[in-house]
Amino acid sequence: MVFHLAHVWHMKILLTAFLFLALVFQGMCQKQWTYQECAKYAQEHNIELNNSQLQVEQQRVFAKDAKNDLLPNISGFVGYGINQGRSVDPNTNTYVESEFFNNSYEISGSMNLFNGFRKQNRISFEKYNLSAEEEAYEARKNQLNYDVLEAYINYQVDKGLIEIIGEQKELSERELDRITKFIELGRAAGSEKYEVEARLANDEFLLIQQQNRANLSLLELKRLMNYPIDSSLVTEELRLFEGVDPNITLDSMFDQAKANLPRMKSLTNRLNAAEKQVKMAQATLYPSLDLYANYSTRYSDTFVEQNGDVISFNDQFKNNQSLNYGLGLAIPLFDAFSRRNQIQVTKIAREQAVNNYKTGLQNLEYEIYQVQLEWHAAISEYLSAVKREQSEETALEAATRRREKGLISVMEYYEARNNSAIAQAEILRTSLQTFLKERTVNFYLTGTLLD
Repeated sequence: MVFHLAHVWHMKILLTAFLFLALVFQGMCQKQWTYQECAKYAQEHNIELNNSQLQVEQQRVFAKDAKNDLLPNISGFVGYGINQGRSVDPNTNTYVESEFFNNSYEISGSMNLFNGFRKQNRISFEKYNLSAEEEAYEARKNQLNYDVLEAYINYQVDKGLIEIIGEQKELSERELDRITKFIELGRAAGSEKYEVEARLANDEFLLIQQQNRANLSLLELKRLMNYPIDSSLVTEELRLFEGVDPNITLDSMFDQAKANLPRMKSLTNRLNAAEKQVKMAQATLYPSLDLYANYSTRYSDTFVEQNGDVISFNDQFKNNQSLNYGLGLAIPLFDAFSRRNQIQVTKIAREQAVNNYKTGLQNLEYEIYQVQLEWHAAISEYLSAVKREQSEETALEAATRRREKGLISVMEYYEARNNSAIAQAEILRTSLQTFLKERTVNFYLTGTLLD
């Protein structure tokens, strides 16, 4: 019986060890997502971004339709009819009472030769609108990339804080073991144990609280990616970017941003489209010249020969042929000033596009100035945090040695630990904040957040 229980106990230990190693191996082999991969996944699965892509495809159809409008219009017609009662005989153009059959064929075509270059301006108008929609799509994609990056960094901060708080909890556990032994040896008062236990309980509470925050920040990242909620997502640790010249000037940055940012390109294309829309409206004041042609023939059983036989289909098809063609000139004379009113509407729209472009430039200038300030501030804070962390780490080492010798109280020791933990948290926060600001500066220089 004793042997059987020991055997079962050993089997449980082996099974537990196996499961633990399997979980560790799974964690090591699980894919780690970079923020670029998270952003690309979001681009492929974000529904709102997909709708923006559909807007681009819709505008592409409009642009194609504008080009096709230069082609001639050709149509055909085939008629088959039976006339009963009183009707007009197509042979004599007189009324008859008898029933007869008739068949007609027609093909016609027309082509605009001149309409004040309205069609050509419409092609340019739709082309600029297409470019504007494409750049607007890129701008929305960049916004999504930024949101994903920001959520990714927030999760990295929360994960790092879990590690820092976890280390503080382990130190409290070791301190509790140490103080318990000292109390047993009569080298420490029992009240110190209560203080250590209170600190350990607080560390455990903070750890649970931080784990909950990390879960929420991970959930936000999954939401932006449209990633399955119940699926695991392991992120890769970020490193400082350090890919931007710290001496770049505001003017240089502004010029590059104006040339590279999709939203600025979109505003430029909207402005060009508005100019073409004015010319389209002005073209309605010009005469329109069209070329047209029409061919027709017919067959009817009322067409008979002298002997009373119906003329054959082939003969009627040849004999009844008709062709007419010519030029048509339409001259606008008066339409209650609707054309001129429409021109005024398009000119107002053009002024709005000009104002939108100017506003975009003003906002861009302020954004760049703010980004530069935040970038340099983040670098300064990070460098200061590094110095502080080094000082607090040295102070903690000294406090630990003094605590082991009983030269300082537990509260003084915990104060040194708190300061060290805060300094580590600041290193984590400022380093990732610097990464975000550097990526943002690079975005204004290149127009993308991922390269």
